Amino acid sequence: MLVNEIFYSLQGESEMQGKPCIFLRLYGCNMKCNWCDTMYAVKGGDFVRMDILDILGKVEELAEKYKCSMLEITGGEPLIQKEEIRKLITLLIAKNSKIKTILIETNGKDFVIDKFLQTLSTFIIDIKTPSSGEESDLRWMGMNCNKEDMEIYAVFAESWQLKFVIQNKEDFDWAVQLIEKSGSNSKIIFSSPSNSFSISAFFLGTILKLNSSKISSTEVTSFAPCLRSRFGAADIFEVKGAGGANTSFP
Repeated sequence: MLVNEIFYSLQGESEMQGKPCIFLRLYGCNMKCNWCDTMYAVKGGDFVRMDILDILGKVEELAEKYKCSMLEITGGEPLIQKEEIRKLITLLIAKNSKIKTILIETNGKDFVIDKFLQTLSTFIIDIKTPSSGEESDLRWMGMNCNKEDMEIYAVFAESWQLKFVIQNKEDFDWAVQLIEKSGSNSKIIFSSPSNSFSISAFFLGTILKLNSSKISSTEVTSFAPCLRSRFGAADIFEVKGAGGANTSFP
């Protein structure tokens, strides 16, 4: 596999934000977002070719060292190496790995119908907003689906986490309109690029407007206690940018 890095940190891009996590960042991507914060995993040749058994060994080493049971496979775009990911997950299961939770973060360019991966991992789908300069496949939100797509959507959509990276108010309004139009029953996450637009001021009003406890934000600060009280939203963390968490709210 083409591997950019393997490391331990805190999860910062899903409903599990703030929890210990091992990251396997694969190299290569089929998008080039304007505000990408991991271009080193997209171009420049910063990768090593690793055998799947060697990757497994490194993941297990970190899992043991940090007593960590969660692995996120990210990129770049990890599903470019989908077959290798299938083999890695198969080995994790066969060897009774310490890893019990697997997250796969995809850019949403392609609607990947893979029941094996969908069943054994949680998908975090980055729905691309206008400022990214890219577009995601909206079948992830139950839109533009044929019969086969809808069958997959009906089974797995509730387990998906749809992440919208918000750079400006136009992105925010676009995302809210899309959520309302789609009626998606996936979990919704708002995030923002480093040193960019702050979505906190709009977040609580959007929750109230959509009346949904499935929407969360990786940038919520002062609203966190209110959200917990109103919606029972637990484990809300402040996150700098779209990456790792740095401050928790007990």
